[in-house]
Amino acid sequence: MNTTLSRVLASDLPPWRRYPAHDFPPGRRRPIDFEPKRKYPPRRSKPPQRAKVTVAAGFRCRDAIILCADSRLTIPDTFRFDENLKMAGYKDETIAATLAGAGDWDYFRMAFEKIKSRLHVNPDAKKALEETVLEVYETHIAALGEPPETRPGFQLLMASRTNDTPMSLLRTTSTAFAEGNSFEFIGVGEAFGLHLAKTYYRPSMSLDQAVFVVAYILRTIKKVVPKCGGRSDIIALTADGQVKMALHSDLAQLEEGFASSDKFTGLVMSAISGRPLVPSKDTLNAAKERLDDLARKCQKTIRFDMLEGNF
Repeated sequence: MNTTLSRVLASDLPPWRRYPAHDFPPGRRRPIDFEPKRKYPPRRSKPPQRAKVTVAAGFRCRDAIILCADSRLTIPDTFRFDENLKMAGYKDETIAATLAGAGDWDYFRMAFEKIKSRLHVNPDAKKALEETVLEVYETHIAALGEPPETRPGFQLLMASRTNDTPMSLLRTTSTAFAEGNSFEFIGVGEAFGLHLAKTYYRPSMSLDQAVFVVAYILRTIKKVVPKCGGRSDIIALTADGQVKMALHSDLAQLEEGFASSDKFTGLVMSAISGRPLVPSKDTLNAAKERLDDLARKCQKTIRFDMLEGNF
């Protein structure tokens, strides 16, 4: 076996690099061999499974700012929990603030605690929010070293009021900050929530009026948007600095009334389209009973629990 052939056979180089041009006899063509393709594309590494929070919203009304959220916590492809409070609050003699979050559960819970610690030292809500979000993203999330598409993230809503400043609604997305509009949504239910709020919500509503509309919007999002669900949590920060939460029993009863009225929406839409159905007398009586029941529940004022300190 000549030296060139033994060197070729012992080489680990691909075939097209095993034969240098000067080793080929005159008149022979250099073989061309392409690297074989993979039978299957390389498997992508699975991103870490983190707990995700789905939807939260903030609404300005005449005498309060309302924050609300569903209670479902989802770990993708694993399981879900339906009894999680996605909001927090802080109140002392100088400031009252409420918070809601969406995104990666552990990171915005950490942000909640850091914001409350900063408010205890300095009652500047905007500064506390900005410093906390930048700290979490630049220190904790950046330290993971993950690519942007798998990196965790979160969004926050914050309502606040001090003795010297009026109520304000702030929103964050990633490291961006903005003053909130009449209503703001975060999480996967954002687009559908904005559509509903533009249809039903008016900032001139009082707190007692707005809580019914907010409950209806949140209930519809939970029904339609995937991964949203659980109970409804509604917290109000009033103009005089009170922080209070709507009773879950009253909200659950109200949502039952909304569910009853949904069954008769088809009759209304048929009448509007010019092709009215002719319901039976029993159907009309059942519709009247359900709508009367909804009217009674809507006329009943939603009760609130007063919240103090940290929660």
